[in-house]
This record gives sequence, C-alpha cells and structure tokens, in this order.
Amino acid sequence: MRESPHDSSAARRAAVPTPSTWHPRAFWWGYAAVSLAYAATYMAVFLADRPTRSLAYVAVAAAINVTSAAALGVLVVALTAHTPWPRATGQRARFAGTHALAAALYSLLWLAAVMLFLSLRDRIAGLPSVPRAWSGPALHWQLFAGVMLYGTIAGSAYASHAMTRLHDEEARVRQADALRVEAELHALRSRLQPHFLFNTLHSLLELVRAGDPAAETGLERLADLLRHVLRTGDGDDVLVREELALVEDYVALEHLRLGDRLRWTVVSIPPHRNAEFPRSRFSHSSRTPFATPSRRARGGRT
Repeated sequence: MRESPHDSSAARRAAVPTPSTWHPRAFWWGYAAVSLAYAATYMAVFLADRPTRSLAYVAVAAAINVTSAAALGVLVVALTAHTPWPRATGQRARFAGTHALAAALYSLLWLAAVMLFLSLRDRIAGLPSVPRAWSGPALHWQLFAGVMLYGTIAGSAYASHAMTRLHDEEARVRQADALRVEAELHALRSRLQPHFLFNTLHSLLELVRAGDPAAETGLERLADLLRHVLRTGDGDDVLVREELALVEDYVALEHLRLGDRLRWTVVSIPPHRNAEFPRSRFSHSSRTPFATPSRRARGGRT
C-alpha cells in the first residue's frame, strides 16, 4: 500500500522528539537568582550587625563577596562537567579526593579575592586594612562558608547534569517509540493490498443488498484474514495448514467478485500440514494480498 505524502510528513514529525521543558539555561537563571538572594541576605546580616555602616558601604561589600563566589562557581560547574558522577565503587575515592581538594582551593581563592577587593576599597576610603579586620573567627567562618558554597554549587551542577541526561533519554525514548509505530504502520500497509480490500468490501456490499447468505460467510473470512495479518509478522514461522486456510479464505473472497471465472484446486500432502516454515517464502510466492499484488485469473484459472 503506497504511503501518501501527508502520512509520511506526519510520520516524520512524529519521529522528531518533542523539545524538553528542561534546558541547561534554566540552571544559570537559578544560579543568578540564588546569587542575588545571597547578596540580599549578606546585606541584611551585615546591617543588623553593624547598623552604623552606610547602605552603599554594605552594598559594595556584598557585591564583592557574591561576585567573587559566583565567578569562581562557574569554574566549579565546569569541573563537574569534566568529572562525572562515579558509577563504579573504585572511582568514588578519586572523585571525593578531587572535590575535597577543589573545595579547599575554591575557599582559599574566594578568601583571597574578597580580601584583595576589600583592601582596595578600604584603602580608597582610608579604613583599616582587611587582614586585621578578618583575623580570628571571621577568617575561619569565611573559609567554612567557601567550602559550603562549593558543595552547594557542585551539588546543584550535578543535579542539573542529571536532569539534562534524563530529559535527553526521554526524548530518545519518544523518538524510538515514534519510529517503532511508524515502522509497524509501514509494515502493515505493505502487507495489505488496498485494491483487494476495496474489491472485497464492494462485493460483500452487493451481497448484503441482495440478502445473500454468502455475505455473512464472506465477512467471517475477511475477518479471519485481517486477524491473521495483524497477529503475525513477515518473519514468523507458521504452520502449513494455517497458510493453506489463509489462501483458501483469500481465494474464496476473490471468488465472490470473479464468480465462475475463478477456479482453483488446493493440493497438499497431509503429513506436511503441521510443518512449520518461514511465512515470507510461502506468502510471497503465492502472491497473497498481504505481500505482493494478488494473482490475476488467466484463462479462467489460477
């Protein structure tokens, strides 16, 4: 059965995976939103602890802290892309060691960047130097906060990578399902000859209008044929007697249309009726309507 251009274009559209609602860009939007929330929290805590500081002073301090952490966080995300989550047990120790070292390096770099920019700010404003202001517990807290930020950024990045892989896999599954349905539909169309179906339905319609009891028998034979073609595939092994019954039903339906112009004889060896063989060899050679165009009656015989 020839596939129409409309059907083929629809099948091609169905084979294209639907764009996923998740995109890595969503991670960066969330990254920016969390950074802004962190800056707002930093300003609120700083103003509560030192209410004498001006809002501009606190805003600059928050911008230095958050911008430095966020910029170094981009490197953390890049590291997670090149250090996939371990699947084997033997890889976990190396994975943990890599991130432990990276977390310590991130914390130190963040501390150095913050101290550098705050020193420049304080030098311009004529304030005490940063190292003296950050000695003791403040320094320890900054290092601890750096490790916590590293863990948060790395964990979020791995979650984003997992979501991206999950949605890509779902897209591949949808594409595979669409291609499978298209292949099944194409296989069904290739086995059903439309001319045979149209001619048979027309003949049965004439019998129904005439009130001929043969119409009921013809409908049963047609149902058996369709049930057979939907139940089995081209590569299935079938019994000889099943294929003979299929051919007999087909020829009987053609007889409804051709009448006495069509005569046939079925010859089979009884011991071989329960033998199995590949469907394609028999059906294709017998020219049934489910593989190639049906045999035409020549000289009143077939």
